[in-house]
Amino acid sequence: MYRRTLISLSLAAAAAWSAGGAASGAVVEGRVVDAGGNPVAEVQLSTMWRWTEDLPIAMGDIAVDEDGKFKFEAGDRGRPQFLLAYAEDGDLAGAATVNPEQEERVIITLGPSVQVRGRFICSDLGGDAGEFTAYWRCGGHQAAMSSSENGEVNLKLPPGEWAYRIYGSDVKRSDGTIALDPAKRIHDMGEVDLPGSFIAMNRGLTVEDWTVTDTRGVAKDAAQVRNFKGKWLLVEFWGYW
Repeated sequence: MYRRTLISLSLAAAAAWSAGGAASGAVVEGRVVDAGGNPVAEVQLSTMWRWTEDLPIAMGDIAVDEDGKFKFEAGDRGRPQFLLAYAEDGDLAGAATVNPEQEERVIITLGPSVQVRGRFICSDLGGDAGEFTAYWRCGGHQAAMSSSENGEVNLKLPPGEWAYRIYGSDVKRSDGTIALDPAKRIHDMGEVDLPGSFIAMNRGLTVEDWTVTDTRGVAKDAAQVRNFKGKWLLVEFWGYW
C-alpha cells in the first residue's frame, strides 16, 4: 500500500548539525575562575551562544554565583557536552567539556578571547553572499552561532581548533576550520568565497518547458510556467512511497 506524502522545504539547519535533544541526567558541579584561580564576577555560562551586534547572548543561561560556582544537569542522552563561559562582553572566555559520568568538579578557566573577523563572499553571484548564519563547533560540540546580512564575520571565541558551517539563502552549505592562537587577540579569516546555491544561480532565468501528465482547472497545453508570466504561481510537488 502506497502512502502519499507532501514534500515541503524547511530551514532546519541548526537541528541538522546539532547533537540531538536533551534528556535529564546527572548534576555536575563546577567553578569558573581566572588564570590565578580566583572566581570571576559577572560571568555568563551556557552550552550555546548567539552573537548579536558584537555581543554574546546566552541561549539557556546556567546560573553562576559570586564565587564562580555552578551546577549543571548534564543530560543530552549521556553524551559529553561543551560549556562556554564569557565575561567582560566576551573579552574573556573559557570552555570545558562535561562528561555526565564524571565525579570531579569542572573547572573553567577564563582567559583572553580571540576576535574572529572575516568576510564571506560569493564570486558566483558577483561577490555578494547574501544573508547567512554560521554555526561554530569546538571538539565536535556546537557552541555558538552568528548571523550576517552583509557577509561580515565578527565574534569572539576561546583559543583552539574551531569548525564552522555556513547556511544561507543564496549560498550552498559550506564547512571550514580555523585555528585560534592564544598568543593573538585577532584572527583574520580574510575573504572566504562560498559557492552559489542552485536557486540563487538560476534566479530570474526562464524555466524550461516540462511534461504535464494531468491538470486540474487548466488545460494541459496551458500548464507551462510561461503561461503564468506576471502572476503568482504556487507549484506543489507530490511523491509516492
